[in-house]
Formats: sequence, structure tokens, C-alpha cells
Amino acid sequence: MINPNLRKTIELYSTRSSEELVQFLNGLSKPSLIALCIDLLTLYFNDKNSSRLRELTTLWMCGFQPNSEKLGYNGYRMDVDAGRRVDCEVKPQNTDDPRKKLNGGGSFNAYTLERFSRDLENNPNNFG
Repeated sequence: MINPNLRKTIELYSTRSSEELVQFLNGLSKPSLIALCIDLLTLYFNDKNSSRLRELTTLWMCGFQPNSEKLGYNGYRMDVDAGRRVDCEVKPQNTDDPRKKLNGGGSFNAYTLERFSRDLENNPNNFG
């Protein structure tokens, strides 16, 4: 069952003005806002069709910045000693085990030969 405040927040965000959303959120108590945030993160982290939050967590823990582009590598950082950009690709696997958050596994299911050739030349860091 979804937290009713989370449901209302999602409905307002997707169908109403930002002012109506802010007014609703301002009316919630601090414990209700905390529960809403935790439920939203839990819902999004455990979504089998979206790895965005898992990718962000992996990137930040490894010292990379997320790439804002839809296509291409997931992240990058600048190597100041070499004076160049270092790219990385992360594929964190979701787990159904409640004792484990990110289990270090990953998958490159949509990897093509063309992309492999490009990556071979660029040699990005890979996590996952």
C-alpha cells in the first residue's frame, strides 16, 4: 500500500501547479515529510525499470559526476594529473534481498559490438 501523502504528492506534481504542490507539502508535519521521502526513495530505488538512483549512488561513491546526457557514459571525472576527462559506465543490479542494498552486481544486456569497439578505444572505468 502506498503512503497516501506520497500518492497525493505524485498526483499534484504530475497534474497540478507547483504552487499547489508546495502548499500541500507545507501543510505536512516533519515526520510525515520524512516518511514521504523514505517511501519515495524506496519506491524509486526498487523500481526494476529504473536504475537512475542506483547509478547515481555508485557514481558518487566512486568519485564520479553523473553525465547529464541521455546517451553515452553514465559518469565522468577530471584527471587533473593527466589533464583529461575519465569516463565510466555503471550497471548496478537491483536486489530483492532486504539485507543488501547494492550488491555489486550488474549487467550490460544492451551492449552492442559497435559500442564495445568505441569503448575499447576510450577505455572507460566500469562499475557494477
